[in-house]
Amino acid sequence: MPSLRVCPSCGNSSFSDTPPVKKEAETHRQASPTVSVDEAKEPAAVTAARTSWEAKSQTDSKELVGVRGWLGFFVIQAVFIAPVLNLLQLVGLIDILQSLPESGLKYWLTFCVCITALLTLFGLFVGTQIWRIKKDAIKHAKIYLKAAILYNFIVGFGLIYNEDISSVLSLITSVLVVIIWHIYMDKSARVKNTFG
Repeated sequence: MPSLRVCPSCGNSSFSDTPPVKKEAETHRQASPTVSVDEAKEPAAVTAARTSWEAKSQTDSKELVGVRGWLGFFVIQAVFIAPVLNLLQLVGLIDILQSLPESGLKYWLTFCVCITALLTLFGLFVGTQIWRIKKDAIKHAKIYLKAAILYNFIVGFGLIYNEDISSVLSLITSVLVVIIWHIYMDKSARVKNTFG
């Protein structure tokens, strides 16, 4: 008498150990979907739950496409907020520069003005590249963020040298924000789905 077991190909529980006729075996393999042995043994409720969860995660992943959410906020920050704040900072620095005599501080502030202007322009470029979903936009964004971290460290050392400790705390905050944005660019599902 043949013993019954579960077919490893389709999960059919009336599968017999008795060798089938060759033509029947080929038909059975072609008609049945590929199912692993583990899936063949799991209850229908578990299979239904897994299928539902996989469909939901694929739907959620597909919804995270485009320049919206935190990525949209990054673009707004890079194109609108940062340039306005940097422009106000530059105006204040230029006023200070005009009243200073020739000194190391004047050269330091001139350096800060130039780098701030360059970073602002690069931020505008990066923001518009992301907005337009250009090929290397995220690569440029990561370069921009690394440059911003480097700039903050350089300015931070200058402030420590000039014993302006209160401004160092705001620079530490700026560095942390830039690091968080960099981690977002690396880990975000929206960034991966939009830019590949």
